[in-house]
Amino acid sequence: MIAEDIISFIRSDLQIYGSLLTLLLVLILWVVFRQWQWVVLPLVICLGAVVAATGTFGFFGKEVTVLSSNFISLQLIITISLVLHLIVRYRELSVKYPLASQRKLVLNTVLSKFNPSLFAIITTIAGFSSLIYSDIRPVIDLGIMMSIAIALSLILAFLLFASLLILSKKIEPKNIKKSSGALMQRVAEKVIEMPKAIYVVAIVAVVFSTSGASKLIVENSFIDYFKSSTEIYQGMAIIDEKLGGTTPLDVIIDFKAKEDEASLQSFEDDDFGFGFDDFEDEFSQSANDPRYWFSSDKLRTIHTIQEFLESIEALGDIQSLATLLRVGKELNGGKDLDSFQLALLYDNIPQEYIDMVLSPYLSIEENQIRYATRVIDTTKDLRRDELLKEIQAGIENLGLDNVESVRLGNLMVMYNNMLQSLFQSQIMTLGVVAIILFMMFLILFRSLCTCSYCATYKHSANFSNFWDYGVVWHSA
Repeated sequence: MIAEDIISFIRSDLQIYGSLLTLLLVLILWVVFRQWQWVVLPLVICLGAVVAATGTFGFFGKEVTVLSSNFISLQLIITISLVLHLIVRYRELSVKYPLASQRKLVLNTVLSKFNPSLFAIITTIAGFSSLIYSDIRPVIDLGIMMSIAIALSLILAFLLFASLLILSKKIEPKNIKKSSGALMQRVAEKVIEMPKAIYVVAIVAVVFSTSGASKLIVENSFIDYFKSSTEIYQGMAIIDEKLGGTTPLDVIIDFKAKEDEASLQSFEDDDFGFGFDDFEDEFSQSANDPRYWFSSDKLRTIHTIQEFLESIEALGDIQSLATLLRVGKELNGGKDLDSFQLALLYDNIPQEYIDMVLSPYLSIEENQIRYATRVIDTTKDLRRDELLKEIQAGIENLGLDNVESVRLGNLMVMYNNMLQSLFQSQIMTLGVVAIILFMMFLILFRSLCTCSYCATYKHSANFSNFWDYGVVWHSA
């Protein structure tokens, strides 16, 4: 039911987000440009890019997941940014060179914006491509799909922008304001005049960001993925609060194979009150028999671990051999079942009932027991990774000499491992992206001081003069 609801949510979200995003784009484009051409053209290009990407993924059999379903919104955002750069440049050239023909304006617009757009898209592709280092398949698919989608956006944005504008008449610019350019000019001048202040602010920002990043908490709560109004949330909340928890967690205890004389003597004295010297040899020969597995030492260990798990607030329902022994105690008139009685019961119960009642929590062949627990996900301030470590370390610190190992399993461990893997892969991704971007900037600018005034201002000025010269030359 949850899987079916999630699929319906994804379909609904794609429709809602697509419609809302389209309406917002129309509104913003009209407010900014006040010309219907600059509203229709970006929408046509964005629609073409999304259809091309969707068709490509469908052709190659790429399935949409909860993560990769966001590619449409992301692609629309990146595509519209490319188109806006082209529109703004076209309008700037139209004002600066009013006598230039439509063909020359479009040509110079495309040529002047191709290099910076190409570099921006390549760096974005590098960022998304780094997601392939993740160990989670949907994250890898998102990286691959976004890399393909924005590459198509770059190609189609320039092709459609140039083709559609050349086929149309020259668009006279309206609603052009120079205040934004003057503001950016003043900001640039202040940056050049106060380099020390910029460095201080940058250092403070780095320290603040680093300290904040060190306090990030990696957490995963499946119930929090949904709004409280959804049936999934309401159903899981009822199960969580009234039926013992939602996320299953298994605690598996492996006992030591060694059975020394002291444990045998403890078994004899505790259960029968006297020694069996005459039958000691026979008992030693039968020590591996399932009937002799239920020693008092193991039973005490089973109860001790059960009490420890019950003391943890985040654990709800806990089913194990200890809970079955409690039921047996009630049936036995309030008296605990001793080792001899358990061995006798085990020897006489039909195998089908052993498989039904004991096998889920006990494996005599593997010399281990299993505690089937469920985690209450709605527990306040629940930290799942810390909870797993607390259970692991807590049982190991109980001082149980006959316990060889403690292992945790089931969905709770899988969810936590997935989240930790995602967090670690993101750290690796950031490192890879930083290296890739450094190499790309080094190749692009051929200098290690590309952030300085000399490397950026003059470089951009030369490009601006070059393309302005191109417009003048073509106009002449």
